[in-house]
Amino acid sequence: EKYLENPEKLEEFAYKGLIEGFYISKFIPVFAGSAKQGLGIREFLSFLKYVKCKEVFYAENKLGCIFKKQIHPEYGKISYIRLYKTVKKGSEAFLYKRAFFLEDIRMPGLSGEVWLDEYPEGSVVISQNLSHARIGDYLYKKPETLNKELLGEDESRQFAVVLEPLREEYREKLLEGLDSLLWEDHGLRYKIEDATGQVELWGCGELHIEVSLNRLSQFVGKTFSYGNLKVVRYELIENIAKTSLNLEHSIYGGRDKSGVLEVIFEKTLDFNRSVIFDVNLSEELCSSVEAGFNEGLFSGLYGHGILGLRLRVISYTEPEILSEHRLSLLKIAVISGVKQLLKSGTVQVGPITLFEILAPEEFLGQVLAGVQICSAKITEVDSASDHVSYIKGEAPAEKMLGFASILRNMTKGKGTVSMVTRFDSKNFSYV
Repeated sequence: EKYLENPEKLEEFAYKGLIEGFYISKFIPVFAGSAKQGLGIREFLSFLKYVKCKEVFYAENKLGCIFKKQIHPEYGKISYIRLYKTVKKGSEAFLYKRAFFLEDIRMPGLSGEVWLDEYPEGSVVISQNLSHARIGDYLYKKPETLNKELLGEDESRQFAVVLEPLREEYREKLLEGLDSLLWEDHGLRYKIEDATGQVELWGCGELHIEVSLNRLSQFVGKTFSYGNLKVVRYELIENIAKTSLNLEHSIYGGRDKSGVLEVIFEKTLDFNRSVIFDVNLSEELCSSVEAGFNEGLFSGLYGHGILGLRLRVISYTEPEILSEHRLSLLKIAVISGVKQLLKSGTVQVGPITLFEILAPEEFLGQVLAGVQICSAKITEVDSASDHVSYIKGEAPAEKMLGFASILRNMTKGKGTVSMVTRFDSKNFSYV
């Protein structure tokens, strides 16, 4: 409409529309140039100076956010903080309910650190007094209640690799290196197998594990070996809707009994595992039931954890004689009930990888054949630009291991792939 009223101002309207469209994410320009050769840099900066910065408002109690942790060669463990408010040196701050003073904060710089009496809003500062904090934690003016969701297991850790020290004397050094690695990256975790002593390192993806292994080598050198990457698997119980059982266990010829627990096992639409009590029981009895349920779900027919099952406790009848073994016997009774359900069979499931591929048209047939080998489901094939094909689809995550390298080889280095791994009740694969 503005153009029809003032056709001579077409260039002005187009430029204004470009700016406004970019700001509200309705129009996304693509800039071509070379930072190395300086091509297009002046034009890009000229455009950016017209882009209005979006105002961001933070909660009044938040002072800043920890967005990075690093083991510095000179300063040791340091945390990077983005300040949401102007902060004075030495002022008091809280990490949830834990108080400390910002005595050592300073700004990092190329020519050294910068120490100020006051750091303005938006500054990035570093501190050595936050070794116990996690990436994503906030600093507060006043004590804040801990968000319990931060304490849960990160379900995105679906990839693992087994590590072993080359010599037994390297084991302690390896574990220290892993502790340092996990301090920097909370997306990782590791556990030690009791039976074999092997160390399993868990991460969020193939590249994540690869980068973490290289980082670990910087900490401990070539003191360990590692196996092939694997993807986590779980089990779902087949053919179960609602199953009612009376659970009981006894020892010494029936002298010591657990009591009778009337329960209903239910399949959940999501992958949650939970215990619901429709009857009031003591805290000790509830703990025994929950412990037995969780232990029973720990390992299914294929040795993987079981998902998608709920235990509903309807009633509990105490034994005539209350023995000291009652709680343990009740736990065993619940475990036996779970194992009884497994007789109907289970299926194995795992994460799914959503992928997008860009490859020259001349290699389209080879790429499609390659993803079909990975048991992929292709959802879209289109032309991205001249002589470049776009492929979108999904496949079991464990089938896509190493696919990025395979794609580079089959397209002579001209193909690219982006992958996102997900696992929930709507995004999973049968394996």
